Amino acid sequence: MEVFLRIYSFSINTLNYKRPKRNFHSTYILKRSLTMVLSAQYSWEESKTDITIFIPFKGSLSKVDIFITDCLVKVSYPPFLLDIDLNDAVRTKSCSSVIKDEILLINIEKVTPILWYELGFKGTKEDAKKRREDSIRRREKEIQEQHDNARSKRLEEERLSVRMQVGLS
Repeated sequence: MEVFLRIYSFSINTLNYKRPKRNFHSTYILKRSLTMVLSAQYSWEESKTDITIFIPFKGSLSKVDIFITDCLVKVSYPPFLLDIDLNDAVRTKSCSSVIKDEILLINIEKVTPILWYELGFKGTKEDAKKRREDSIRRREKEIQEQHDNARSKRLEEERLSVRMQVGLS
C-alpha cells in the first residue's frame, strides 16, 4: 500500500495536477457524511407506576447525555442515539439513572398508573412531531424556571449574608 501511495503522489507531481478547490460547504458535507449515528439497542419493562429502560452501555455516566420530557426520552452517547416518543406522560422530576453491570438503567415514574403494553407512541408522524415539540417546549420552560428560582435564591442568600456582616460590624 505504501508503494502505491508513493507512486501515485509522484505521478501527480510530474503531471502538474492541480486539485480542484472545494468550498467550505462541500467539505462540511463530506465530513458529516463520514460520521454515522447508530440507533441504540434497549429493552424495557413496566409496572403500573413506572417504566425501566435497559440500555447496554460501556463507560461512565459523564459521557451520556440523557434528556427526558413528559413524552420523550432521548439518550445520546456517541456514536449511539436512542430516541423514544413515549406512549403516555411521565413525571420528569422523579427520573433516575444508574449503571449496573454495563447496563444503563433509566427509571421513570408514570403520571397515570396504568399498563401501557407498548413503550412507543403509536400515531401519525405529524402527531408525534407536534407532541414532541410541545413536550420539549414545556421542558425547556420548566428548566428555565428552575434556573431563575435558583438564581433568585442565591441572590437572596447573598443579600442576607451581607446584612448579617454589616450588622456584626
